[in-house]
Amino acid sequence: MTLPDSSTTSAEYVAAVERVQVALIQAARQFRTMDRAGINQSARSTLAAIVKFGPLSMSELAAHEGVDPASVSRTVRKLEESGEVVRRTSDADGRVNLIEVSESGRELFLRSRRQLTEIILDRISTLSPEQMATIIALGDGLELLVSATGPHPS
Repeated sequence: MTLPDSSTTSAEYVAAVERVQVALIQAARQFRTMDRAGINQSARSTLAAIVKFGPLSMSELAAHEGVDPASVSRTVRKLEESGEVVRRTSDADGRVNLIEVSESGRELFLRSRRQLTEIILDRISTLSPEQMATIIALGDGLELLVSATGPHPS
């Protein structure tokens, strides 16, 4: 294991990573209860993936979400029934259906993200500038963590 600097011991590094894990789990749980846009977490996550990466196949969505294809299929079916996503045939391979976000799905996702952002900003508004800088740096670090550990659609 490579340590971030020579002053950090292996045990301290492991303990810090474990604290990050616990904080991520707690934050995810809190964020799920904060969402006020009227969509559940799986739908929000599915929309987020499609908004970020563009049209995806069902297998790409399942890999990205880290869930079995049947679960993604149920979520996509519900989003399709409500008009938030549409299926289209891939230009590259006519046997593959791609899932893309509709304009109403994009608006729903953005509204959900905006509402959650407002709630979080309200809750952290009492933090010092140094604490806010730590949170901003954490965002950069979490993006690196996700890139290093998670599957990504091709």
